[in-house]
Amino acid sequence: MTIEWSEFKEFRKDREKSKSCDKLTLLVEFIINFYNIHSIERIYEILKKDSLSLLMMKKRKVFNVEDLERHISSTKSKYQRVC
Repeated sequence: MTIEWSEFKEFRKDREKSKSCDKLTLLVEFIINFYNIHSIERIYEILKKDSLSLLMMKKRKVFNVEDLERHISSTKSKYQRVC
């Protein structure tokens, strides 16, 4: 499965009300909504196969499923009123 980046851009425009939103968290939300995938392990596998999302994860020091869960939890609470 590959990420439809053009669809993600549209999704991001709808969701992003401020530049402070975390794009990796938005990407995870996109995968959940667009592909109807809820397994964090499966989401991580999809992200890991895509070069752009791999760079996004590396930038945020997300190297495994646990890191991804931690990142999502921290950004959700941090940006929940913004995004």
